[in-house]
Order: sequence, then C-alpha cells, then structure tokens
Amino acid sequence: MNKFKTKAQKNLKGSGGNFPKWHGIPAFWPPKKDSDSAKVRFIKNEITIEVPYGDGIDTDLFSYKEHWINRPSKDGKRKGFNMICSTDTDKQGRCLSCHYASAGKKHISPFRIMTPLQLIDYTVGHLKPNDDSSKKPRFEPCTMSRPCKGSCEKDMDMTIAGARMLTLGPSHLSHLGEFQEHIGKTCRSCGGDIHVVSFDCPACEGEIVSADDLTEWSPKEINEFSGREGSCSHCDYEGTPEEVIDCESCDNPERTEIYDVDVHIKKAGEGTQSALQLQKSGQTGRLGKEFKQHIELFEFQSILVAPTLDEQAAILGEPNIFEGSKSSNY
Repeated sequence: MNKFKTKAQKNLKGSGGNFPKWHGIPAFWPPKKDSDSAKVRFIKNEITIEVPYGDGIDTDLFSYKEHWINRPSKDGKRKGFNMICSTDTDKQGRCLSCHYASAGKKHISPFRIMTPLQLIDYTVGHLKPNDDSSKKPRFEPCTMSRPCKGSCEKDMDMTIAGARMLTLGPSHLSHLGEFQEHIGKTCRSCGGDIHVVSFDCPACEGEIVSADDLTEWSPKEINEFSGREGSCSHCDYEGTPEEVIDCESCDNPERTEIYDVDVHIKKAGEGTQSALQLQKSGQTGRLGKEFKQHIELFEFQSILVAPTLDEQAAILGEPNIFEGSKSSNY
C-alpha cells in the first residue's frame, strides 16, 4: 500500500492531493517572512458568533476538532496534513485518528480545537486558466514587476485573492483576541477613546456595578469583569452583565471590531512557538463597495465535515477497526 496516498484517497471528494482542500474553499496562510505581511479584512460570517470585547474570543465561535498527521509526501514537499476528528459527528463518537493516536502511533497527534474565520485577502494577482478546463481559474500573486511569469506581459486582468478561510488553533486565536481587545478601546464612529461607565443587568436594567464603584477598578479588572458571568441583586438574572460605554469624542459610542478595519497580518516563529502579528491598517471604516463582490459567506458546518471511518482508514493507510462493530468503546 502506498504510504502516503492510496487510490481510495485520490477518490475522496474535496480532499485533493494536499489534505484538506475544504471542497474547493481556498485557505489563507499568513506570510512568514520577516519583511512580508498580508493585508486582509475579516468578514463577519453570520454562522459564527461575533468577536466580543473582553477576555479573548467568545468560545461560542464555530469550532471543530482536528488531527495533525505527521507523514511526509513522497516528493518531500509536504510535511504532513490535517484531518478532521469525527468524535463529534459519528453517532458512537468514534474516530480512527483518536484510536491510533492513543494506541501509540506517534505520527498521529491527538486532536486540537480549531476555529475557522473568513476574510478577504487583498493580495493582487492574476486569474490564470487551469490546465483542467473543468476547474476554476487559479489565482497567482503578482510580483508587481515585469515580467510577472508572463501574466503582466499578456495583459491578464488584475484582481485580488478575495475570500479565504483562516483556521486558528487556541494560541493564535488568543492573539486575535488580544488584537480585538486593543482596537476595541477606540470608537468605531469617530476613533475616540472608549470608557466603561457601568455594568447593568440586561434583564431589569439595574446597575450591577455602578460608575462610582468603577472609579476604584483598574482597566484590567474592568476588562476581566466584562466577560464574566454573575447574578443580579435586583432580579433573578444570571449571566454576563451588559457594559454601558461612553466615548470621549462623540455621542454615538461603539467599540471597534476586527470587522471594521483592514489588518496587516503575518506569522512569526515556527510550530507551537509561532505567533500571529496583527496591526491595524489605515482608518476604521466599512468595506469598500468594490470589494463586496468578493464576499461569499462560507458555510463552515457544511465545509468542515469529518471523513467517514472508511475514508479515514484510506487516508491513514490503517485498518478500520470499527468495521462491523456496534460498540463505541475503544
């Protein structure tokens, strides 16, 4: 059996030659070079929950489990690939990657939680015809010098990379949360500084923490409290308090969100020591009309689907130990 990809693997819909190619949805990979960064705009996908101000990213964002299969391709170009864990979708909670990872297969890692986000990649390039006419043209970044692999000389239309999917693990997601916390201190309407006036009950509108009490709190304490659940002494409400904010420069205070700004993004470091570096680019504002044609909201629940147990066996090149078994114990 081929140690990297069997015939069955080649026939898996949407898998392509480099797992995973989420059913044709293009992925975004932050640049790694010290001198490079990509300019992007995060898109609020209605399938997800918006990123709130407070302690990092809301845990209610859509997420999934993923295994890293540390097995290089025959040509040596790929160090390994990812595969979605099926414990949440299999009726009996079974997953071959989980089984073989716990059985000591060192090239199969235990699952980790991943969160997908949608963005527009502003990278300029050309749409080049695919060798397979049945497939969509492929995007090729422009070097902005002539000749650009022949594309500029052939007067091929310029475009941007457009809609992409960025998947983040817990560490990188926390970096995005820190960036949201930073830009959330400014007003979306005018760019002025935002201040918390009080914390109120969303049910009865009574004060949970008054403005006078907040004068004795540090910014860190205020930030931590904004995402903390508690109870209201005025009614039976239990949950997250509602923050009442004020802007020093206008009468329409709104926190800036990651969806309101263009962002320069890059990745520094390698592996588990890597970090996302994010920096606001330009002024806060709505996405330009010329870019809205590139928005096609991804249905993450439909795209990020775990392979069946038989498909997992084909991808891993291992027996399906659950075949014919009704037991979920392994």
